[in-house]
Amino acid sequence: MKNDQIHSDVHPNDLFDFLKRLSTFKLSNYPAGKPPSLSPPTLASFGWTSVSGTKNRMKCESCQATWVLAIPSTQSDTGWSSASGVRLTHLGCRMRVEEHRNSCPWRKRRCIPTIYTGALRCSGGFEAASELIETAANLEQLLAQETTQTTALNTEHPLAQVAIDTLFMATKILTNKTPQSVPRVTSASTLILALFGWYPDSIEFQHSSVPSPPGTPTSRSCAPQAATPRSSSSGRPSSALSSRTLSCKLCHRQIGLWSILIPTPTEIVDSTPRRPPTNLLTSHRDYCPYRDQVGGFDQSDYQNFETTPRQPTWQAHLSLIERFVERHRKASQAAAEPNCLENLMKVFREGNDQKRSSSGGTISFHPEVNQILCSSTSRSDTQIWALGFVKGTLSKCATMG
Repeated sequence: MKNDQIHSDVHPNDLFDFLKRLSTFKLSNYPAGKPPSLSPPTLASFGWTSVSGTKNRMKCESCQATWVLAIPSTQSDTGWSSASGVRLTHLGCRMRVEEHRNSCPWRKRRCIPTIYTGALRCSGGFEAASELIETAANLEQLLAQETTQTTALNTEHPLAQVAIDTLFMATKILTNKTPQSVPRVTSASTLILALFGWYPDSIEFQHSSVPSPPGTPTSRSCAPQAATPRSSSSGRPSSALSSRTLSCKLCHRQIGLWSILIPTPTEIVDSTPRRPPTNLLTSHRDYCPYRDQVGGFDQSDYQNFETTPRQPTWQAHLSLIERFVERHRKASQAAAEPNCLENLMKVFREGNDQKRSSSGGTISFHPEVNQILCSSTSRSDTQIWALGFVKGTLSKCATMG
């Protein structure tokens, strides 16, 4: 039986604490390739951190207990799927609980997987588009300090051109609705970076923009620090540029800014090797929610939840934005046609049916839509009033998508 020790309070529902533990699982001290039940997010959800300077050693900051995960022999061809690997997996699953000291709260508590997979996920298209534009605008500001060529970057991604056009359409819709409050974004590259979860990495951003637990407002203060202008005329990045990075707030991976900028003709020399493009998806850790819809957890961890995430975060946000743009298109088209009131009601009903089917719950109409549906005024009076309604309140209704 383990000796009890004084332990600190634990906060299983605190996303900041979870991400802090997860950030200790670096490839140097906890190599990739573990089964989902022993993945970094899973072990972090059980209260463990990875000890720097060692291999596969865990430590609980609450009870100070430590243990080392036994791994299959490197000579085995099948690794964790072999008979010995399966036994070691079961052993690791027991140890992730039993290695805590008897008095440690982590023996009986753990983080739910949705604390990770649900982080940064938007609930609607308007929110997803707004977050996308805000991040892209900050990226444009950062890139403008380093290069004049922000329209093309040395990156690759799985997006089709039609999806990129949709992102631009979303920015146009929001800019037209609220031109004073929506930042101007002109670069497809920054929209793509933002969609795949890459943010400007600065001290201010790291401290103020780490996602909060569900239900807690998230700070959006992410203005990058001023950068030293580039002064290098060679193919190598300047010291200021090489120190600037983009980072993922969920898996803590970083991309050097110098690696995605395309050198100008004056910077290219014959001896400079051409850098391969940076893949914006696979640059995330393999368990990152932007890449893995279940966030590195085992599917069985979701058995107590109504639904399992069906898409990685970037795809989920793209789907929301696509529905937002399509719904706006239909509403605008309906408002321009005869019998606009009937057409507009059809668009709103379709949009709410889509949200109801995706959320599994009941979605209420916008209050002003209910006012029309329940109005006792005559048909002609309602249609006349609807023209003003379409012009003045369509932007409010768009926030429902």
